[in-house]
Amino acid sequence: MTKLNKSQFQQKVKGVKVQIDTSTKIRCRHITQHQRSAWDLPPQRPVEYFEICPAPGAIDKYTPQRVFSWITIPIIGKSAWTKTNYNRIFPAIADYIALWRREAAAWRKSHQKKIRDSRRKAKIRQAAAEAGVYSGQFGSDEHQVYVGHMVWGAAAKKLLAAGDFLAIVDEERTRTYAKSSDWRPSTRTDTFLVGRNENGNAFAHQIPNNIGSVVDALRWIWRDNDLEARQGDIGLTRSTLKHIRGRETDIDVMGHSRHRFIGEVYQNGSTHVRSGFLYHTADQHPPVYVDGSRWRRIVIARRSQIGLSSAD
Repeated sequence: MTKLNKSQFQQKVKGVKVQIDTSTKIRCRHITQHQRSAWDLPPQRPVEYFEICPAPGAIDKYTPQRVFSWITIPIIGKSAWTKTNYNRIFPAIADYIALWRREAAAWRKSHQKKIRDSRRKAKIRQAAAEAGVYSGQFGSDEHQVYVGHMVWGAAAKKLLAAGDFLAIVDEERTRTYAKSSDWRPSTRTDTFLVGRNENGNAFAHQIPNNIGSVVDALRWIWRDNDLEARQGDIGLTRSTLKHIRGRETDIDVMGHSRHRFIGEVYQNGSTHVRSGFLYHTADQHPPVYVDGSRWRRIVIARRSQIGLSSAD
């Protein structure tokens, strides 16, 4: 730990926060009458004392500064900035840092879930912004983003998520008008399922506003079909076809020009496939192999187009 020498210490100005090193800051303040009585100080004693606190982010960047309290040390002598006070303060700083680390650990333990959710929501907001759903002021419109239900890790993989998470995100747009206008402020809310593709690109899939969980969102998007595999907005589910012969071809998948299937295909209002590959022409998604043991039906993900509007 780098310490100030005596001359540097004496040059500091009273009443100003001083950065002692990378992990500690100190300030010299006036003693209140209440503190004078509490410390049982006679009137002739100096009316100043030192306060020491860790610098922001020095102990733990995720622990807020308000968790740490300033530690108070009364000064000795007529002047605060003396060698005597210098020698009294610095030997104690290491003990104070150990105390602050214990306080930070206790705070993290009691707020572990809150900290974890805060980090995760920050990642979700970043992904939403990359996909075009973001907060900010745009002319007369103010946009706010709120993260709702989210699924992470193994639970997300079970839902055929390509990235680490899937989350429900609400984008609330408030539009205000000039005072001279007859229009009153209005609010519109759009809801999205946010996640990342296999290549790391973020997506925001619009869904109805009354959906509050990731599982319900996926049920709505895939029309209650249980998917066996997924490639972006294209899903494969079980088919009821049996003893039917298809034709070998390479086709666009129901209007999605970048999603193509090469293999055996049968169409009867729906598209059924087997013995081939579902691939993406821009390589945004990895190919999906479909074996020839049975037919699978292709399902297209649906999107909501209308948000929830209300006049204030």
